[in-house]
Amino acid sequence: MRRRMVFMTVLAVLAALAFPHGALAHESGDDDNAGEVEFHGVIEALPDPGPVGDWTVSGRTVHVTDATELEGNEQGDCDNEGDDDGDDQGENEGDDQGENDGDEGDDGDCDESATFAVGDDVEVEGVAQTDGSITASEIKADDQGDDNDGTVVLRGTAQRIAQTASHIGLWKVSTHPIRVLKTTKIVRNGRTLHRGAHLRVTGRWFAGGTIRATRIAIVR
Repeated sequence: MRRRMVFMTVLAVLAALAFPHGALAHESGDDDNAGEVEFHGVIEALPDPGPVGDWTVSGRTVHVTDATELEGNEQGDCDNEGDDDGDDQGENEGDDQGENDGDEGDDGDCDESATFAVGDDVEVEGVAQTDGSITASEIKADDQGDDNDGTVVLRGTAQRIAQTASHIGLWKVSTHPIRVLKTTKIVRNGRTLHRGAHLRVTGRWFAGGTIRATRIAIVR
């Protein structure tokens, strides 16, 4: 009986040593299959009447739902109307001043809801799907979009890393193909690069859903 227990213990130790760390990390990475993204681009198409529906942003399909937060540039128009009210205040001084004060800021024609149009530069945040589309959690106007068209930031788990010199080749991060080039900068931050590592990938999206990485940072 004692010999059997010793034998089973030895088998358990050998099995633990034989099971590679990378495989364990790979299994842990399956909990993060979607991947959170930030995507800068130009609106090419909008649903009618919208805004809920599928948008096209720099060739990418963006799913907008009732839960998507929209932040446009329309607030400025309401602020301008507020300034106009201030300019007219002097004309309304007198017997009607109290009535006008009560109505101040209540302008039914001022719509503070975000509106977007084809050609607008936007920043999209959400979850990248396996088909290359994005389910948006937030879309906002991007005032600096001229230099960022097509730029994407993906946060996810390393599921495959190219085992080549400088890791050049095709990776997979949260089910998304990542192309690593000689020019791709890999920032380790003192951490080990392995399957299961949490990464922040910056690059550009190309046809077929592949992200050509310019920078990969190990987050944890």
